Amino acid sequence: MKAPRLLIGLLAAATLIQTAGASGAFVTGSGDSSPASGIFQSSGAGAAASPLAPGRSAVKARLITAQTAAVPGKSLKLAVELTHDAGWHTYWKNPGDVGSPTEFQWTVPSGWKVTGPAWPEPTETQALSLTNYGISGKALYPFTASVPQNASGTALVRVHVSWVACKEQCVPGDATLETKIPVASSAAASPEAPLIEAAESQVPDPAPKDIRAVKNGSRVLISVLGHHADITFFPDAPGTVFKSDTGPVIHQGDTTARAYTVSVQPGMKFGNVDGLLLIDGGKKNGGATYQLTVTPESGSVPAAAAAAVTSGGTGTPDGGLKQLTFLTAALFAALGGLILNLMPCVFPVLSLKMLDLIGASNDGRLIRHGLAFTAGVLLTMGALSGTLIALQAAGASLGWGFQLQNPVIVLILALLFLAITMNLAGVFEFTLGSRAGGNLALKTPTRGLLGSFFTGILAVIVASPCTAPFMGAALGFALSQPAAIAVTVFLALGFGMALPWLLLTIFPGWVKWLPKPGAWMETLKKVMAIPVGLAAVWLLWVLSQQLSRNGLMIAAGILVLAAVSLWLIGRGQRLKPFGGLYPASFPAAAAAALVLYIGVGQFAPAAMSLEGTAWQAWSPEAVQAARNSGKPVFIDFTAAWCVTCQVNKKAVIDTEDVESAARSLGYARFLADWTNKDPAISAELARYRHNGVPLYIVISKSGAVKVLPELLTKDTLLSALKEGAN
Repeated sequence: MKAPRLLIGLLAAATLIQTAGASGAFVTGSGDSSPASGIFQSSGAGAAASPLAPGRSAVKARLITAQTAAVPGKSLKLAVELTHDAGWHTYWKNPGDVGSPTEFQWTVPSGWKVTGPAWPEPTETQALSLTNYGISGKALYPFTASVPQNASGTALVRVHVSWVACKEQCVPGDATLETKIPVASSAAASPEAPLIEAAESQVPDPAPKDIRAVKNGSRVLISVLGHHADITFFPDAPGTVFKSDTGPVIHQGDTTARAYTVSVQPGMKFGNVDGLLLIDGGKKNGGATYQLTVTPESGSVPAAAAAAVTSGGTGTPDGGLKQLTFLTAALFAALGGLILNLMPCVFPVLSLKMLDLIGASNDGRLIRHGLAFTAGVLLTMGALSGTLIALQAAGASLGWGFQLQNPVIVLILALLFLAITMNLAGVFEFTLGSRAGGNLALKTPTRGLLGSFFTGILAVIVASPCTAPFMGAALGFALSQPAAIAVTVFLALGFGMALPWLLLTIFPGWVKWLPKPGAWMETLKKVMAIPVGLAAVWLLWVLSQQLSRNGLMIAAGILVLAAVSLWLIGRGQRLKPFGGLYPASFPAAAAAALVLYIGVGQFAPAAMSLEGTAWQAWSPEAVQAARNSGKPVFIDFTAAWCVTCQVNKKAVIDTEDVESAARSLGYARFLADWTNKDPAISAELARYRHNGVPLYIVISKSGAVKVLPELLTKDTLLSALKEGAN
């Protein structure tokens, strides 16, 4: 249970206790019943407050039997009936986040045994962020009493029922119910027998073996064969909540499914899927009710609303790959990592690596630089994948590049690129401390083994805005597998990214093709400040897409203060130790940190505007509406921080040829903007076995789904649009 939910539960309990204490002692109702009828009625009294009149309960209880007599050696059917006032409910055997289940304590003659109850089907109620499972209206709780062979005379059967009834407030109540029933050799049906028979007819059936459950962390997908309007699951374990996704159930072929986010109270564990499964409203509404016990499998769990978007397509979307094994996923990840070196987002950092190799070509330790760079890449890739897997297991909907959905991280990267730019331009030197700290040098990010290691770290961080061919499907496969397999695939991606540089250091002869070190390297450093500076500008543009105007102004102020601080550091490094300008940099840096601290609360997301364009904002409902109207659909899953997305947009998607074709063919075009976190988009990406952007989907008029490659060409897109329109 999350902290806010726990707090609300404690407050609710405190309110309940306070209400009970203010109202006085509980009153127990009791009395005699007619032996012939086997019926006794009692109004359970409890702590009452408005809207209840003093001394009145919102729940009325009575004990009924199905026979007029108890027959030795036979079973006697009994039931407790609770009638709730309008708007009031009591709790099921698993109350959910808060509440207390109705309890029954039986007192029967010696040798008798009572089993049950068969609980009525509950309904889900929501209060604030709490999910509860309640029972309302008129509800019967059937029990079975085993009558011993030596039974005789008249049997006194008593049950004490206690409950918590809730509406705007929660009021505890109880009642003691009893009946005197004769023991005879035969018995007739009582007037209440049809009520008990009707309640027993709604007892859950054993679940068919074809019902499946897929589990991924705190997410569960329950699948049932057949096309059903609805399926609803109520877990048996107290304190366990299956909170269903909003939106319709998922229909894939002849299977109906619903996705849930599971939460449990502290100290409890979630294992098997045990509980009540209602199909099409359950037995009481003409559907089916099953008692389900399923050991969940591991796999990807999409959000129901998002997964229902393309439910009319031909087959399950697969990201363009019908089958993917661990070995092929690792191979594709390595190929994707290799291609990442050619992507524009990685170039500024790898240009620093090139300077590093040139500078180290004559020191006899070239292989060490390659290993240090590879270690930095693999360590960061492992940490990044581990964080992503852990967050997904905790219920978050995230994917490749998730860190760039946080504007604070984007701002920190912009600060880092600003620092590297000013360093390459000669404004200041990187050091591991001040001059007073002993001149421990990491002189520039292009010198030293530690520099190679940190270049590997930086390369992975800035590579996440790009998705190379083969990467999307490989990472989508990885994040649907156990953690060990997922991390291995991510490490394969990192290894492919580091491989060219590692080979260059393993075979020193190749380095001879590089120019010799010399004074020209200082000039080249200053030239390389230009692409790195442009990367900082690009990150600032990303912030402009993520933040409101106030947030962007705060971010710009932080960058200016940081630049002043670095300039002061550089000036101080040129003076004697403890020079006036060197310490003066610290107030500027402190000011930048203070503005960052204050500004985080002002980092409100910017609203996406598609006014004046032919594009619509993506949503499951909008896509389904377009498909219902007979239009073909083109969906662009993109993000401002995704360099590959922006290149495809300028070079292909926004060209006049593509615009004219989409318009003439009648396409409904949707933009799924993943710049800021969006769980629905994350779930849809996962359903296509992708965990990052870009992703391009064409849904034809017939419902066929086509996944386009990450690197678009104009011919590829035009061909797919024409095919989809037919």
